[in-house]
Amino acid sequence: MTYLTENIPWWLDIARILLAGLLGAIIGWQREHHGREAGIRTYMAASLGACAFGLVSNAIGDQGRISAGIVTE
Repeated sequence: MTYLTENIPWWLDIARILLAGLLGAIIGWQREHHGREAGIRTYMAASLGACAFGLVSNAIGDQGRISAGIVTE
């Protein structure tokens, strides 16, 4: 069985996780700035978790089952 991430370097996965954290922090900062309840830590954690689960599901070759769990939360 061939995996989709066979030829992708490891540092690209780390860059994706860092980018997800940065984008989640930006969205969270904007929400805190407007006085909403969920802020930087909440959105950063959610985006990091979704990215990590997406990378794991891609690595094991079962994108459908794990991705469906992310969407329902």
